[in-house]
Amino acid sequence: MPRTRSLAWAELKIGLVSIFAIVMASILIFLVTGSGGFFWQRYSLKTVFSNIAGLKTGAPVRLAGVEIGSVSDLNFVGDRVEVELQIRKEHQPRITNQSTVGGSPESVVRAAHHGLPLMLAIISGSPQRFVGYSDLYRQMLERFEKPTLPIGVHSPGHVADTDEQAKEDLWPHYAGLMNRIGAERGWQPIGRAHFEREAAEGALFVGAPETVAAKIVKTVKALGLSRFDLKYSNGTMPHDKLMKSIELYGTRVVPLVKEQLQSETGETEERDDHTGVTGERRKRWRHAGGGPSLVSSLAAMDHRRRGDLR
Repeated sequence: MPRTRSLAWAELKIGLVSIFAIVMASILIFLVTGSGGFFWQRYSLKTVFSNIAGLKTGAPVRLAGVEIGSVSDLNFVGDRVEVELQIRKEHQPRITNQSTVGGSPESVVRAAHHGLPLMLAIISGSPQRFVGYSDLYRQMLERFEKPTLPIGVHSPGHVADTDEQAKEDLWPHYAGLMNRIGAERGWQPIGRAHFEREAAEGALFVGAPETVAAKIVKTVKALGLSRFDLKYSNGTMPHDKLMKSIELYGTRVVPLVKEQLQSETGETEERDDHTGVTGERRKRWRHAGGGPSLVSSLAAMDHRRRGDLR
């Protein structure tokens, strides 16, 4: 009997040691992989995209630049891709009905369905490519019997005294930032030719005040915007250059944008008075709450480090 009890106790100790080892191994794996917490510390969110542009499982999910979770699964749903996200529960209060996913017509329809304003984050390619999104949003607001809501665009940029100075200031920091993000998302590295294309016709609002203002006006008119946000922080760009960009944006760009929009709106109204015909562009501005009030002030600096036309 004593020998049996001794054997049973030995087996129990082995079992306890094994359980302890498994628990410690799980903790170690968790710490090494940085999976974002144990399953009871996370919750799942799902969204659907037409194109995920090389997104992979394990890719970080960020809110206001802070990592709050990761992509846990990717699955085809018909001809679209369902993306499952694992979000740390501590950040759940920050995910509200105003947190929307951009980049697809589905997200535009979803914003209209919930009666939310639309903010398009355009970081690459011509902003004019998104005219279909702004038109779709207005159509869906009408279909869902929602009130007219504002549309905005959020794009990166930098302002300096001359076009060449602005581009030389921005290029190394923009390239470093985009290539770091691209490495995480599976994008090809960008070169100077890509940068120049984005500056000329794409979503990069970089140049002298006159250049940046003209590009903003073109984008506002094309999409019928009521708001434009300039993301002026660009990776490792020195603080003094950021502050100079903010100064020029507030003192030169904003007044130029307001002047050009007010001037063209006035000309359009005068022409309409004589012809009795209202142009499609004017209807877009009015639908967006536009006209002279499209751009009214500058929030030069806030905790999100951005230039903002309100």
